[in-house]
Amino acid sequence: MMPKGSLVMSFLKKTTILVFVALNILLFHSGGVHASVPDEKSRIIGNIFSYGPVDRSVILIEKKTDRLFLVKLGDPFPEVLAEYSVVTGQNNGDKLREGDQKTPEGIYHIVKYIPPEKLDTRLFGNGAFPINYPNIVDRIHGKTGHGIWIHGRGELTNGRRTNGCISLTNDNLANLKGLLEPGFPVVITEEMDFLSPARYREERQTYLNYLMGLINAWKENNFSLYKSFFSRSFRSSWNEDYTSYLERKKRLMLENPEKFISLKEIVLYKENSKELMYEYKQLYCTDNYIDFGLKKLYFEANDNGEYMVIAEDYKPLPVEPEIKDSVVSFIKKWLDVWKKEDIKRYISFYSDRFSHGKMDLEGWSRYKKGVFERSNIKRILIGDIRIKLLYGGRIQVRFIQDYESDILKDRGIKTLVLQGCPGNFRIVQEYWKPL
Repeated sequence: MMPKGSLVMSFLKKTTILVFVALNILLFHSGGVHASVPDEKSRIIGNIFSYGPVDRSVILIEKKTDRLFLVKLGDPFPEVLAEYSVVTGQNNGDKLREGDQKTPEGIYHIVKYIPPEKLDTRLFGNGAFPINYPNIVDRIHGKTGHGIWIHGRGELTNGRRTNGCISLTNDNLANLKGLLEPGFPVVITEEMDFLSPARYREERQTYLNYLMGLINAWKENNFSLYKSFFSRSFRSSWNEDYTSYLERKKRLMLENPEKFISLKEIVLYKENSKELMYEYKQLYCTDNYIDFGLKKLYFEANDNGEYMVIAEDYKPLPVEPEIKDSVVSFIKKWLDVWKKEDIKRYISFYSDRFSHGKMDLEGWSRYKKGVFERSNIKRILIGDIRIKLLYGGRIQVRFIQDYESDILKDRGIKTLVLQGCPGNFRIVQEYWKPL
């Protein structure tokens, strides 16, 4: 199916800032979905896409054929590890309300494991894994109900349709048990997409381009373009609506025009041609703030077929492990220049706001220049580097330092306080404690 003209124009408007968009890219639209085909075994599952190395698996459930696929993410293609028959709800269609006996359709995750000793095994077999229905998108649409599980089978339910759960044989559930930890992704759809390798690559790039259109609008402070990606039904997991969320984003763009944003471990889960979700780890950094976390962006197609952000979920993660490599790289470059006693390059590692006791940057530069002229460095060794995030986006770096020149030898704890973002750190304070 080819994209409609209106969808083409809409996509082009939203991606004008993407310099890498080429004419031969498949233009992004929600109608670009291919249903299951007879030769699906020679095709690629088109409900999941990953970008870069991501060590993760996902469960995909197709209600139309009552099949569950265990799929491992891969580059360039996902790999089906196992396929099992399942039983789903008694009634067809997406779950809308409590008691409708339908299996929900959407993008979910495992919440926990319920062992058989806490279940009625006659109904649920040898264990159950509740999923997070209703998720944030379901709640936006007013869907009700609860207690949707992936579970085994007992003597009262063996082979029978469920009230909305997904039921496997106990043996098949046992095969999955070791994998299904809290947070494990589960995509439930009426009918899965199976794509040719070429089509899969095209859609994979198109979906990435669309996400980067949103991210680049944010980076470039293009608020009008950024705003155009959002549905008026939008809600965040911390309960911001469309207006309050975008007002906050606009204010932050004005307050922090210079920012560093990087994404990694990007995965796209696609329920069908209407609903999809991007999940990725995001590092956000400004001159006075650093944050790292797991973000989930839920998109839904509107009446014109355009994907719009309808929900956002964010879970903060520790910052220090994420920035450690960048910080250590900066410290090693600083150390190398120090060893060479190149005052001009050495001072370039320091901020204009640097202070050391009563010395500002100019005073520090004069002091270090004098030290370089009076002595010759023989060796500087550092070890046990420790990093701590401070208030205001500053980073404390502490390490053991052994210093020896032709006139001085000492050992102590060096503490540097950095400000800035990866690739652009500067030292704002420096301390020394002899050992």
